[in-house]
Amino acid sequence: MKKQIENQVHEAFEDFNKWETYGLVFRLLDERKITLRKIIEIAQQYGISKGVIKMRRRDLINHEAAVTYSNRGK
Repeated sequence: MKKQIENQVHEAFEDFNKWETYGLVFRLLDERKITLRKIIEIAQQYGISKGVIKMRRRDLINHEAAVTYSNRGK
């Protein structure tokens, strides 16, 4: 199972589409199917730095928080 998840992450970075790729890998992270350290390790194989991965993670968390906040009271 672990290898299958890692293969999914490799495929996502091979067929890179910014938000689809990050959406998938961070969903797997949130589901505790892969670690942030492993995502960074895999991303670096495709030329994406540790700093970029961490920045995109913050972006996604902040975006989700903003959407949640804006939906309050609806």
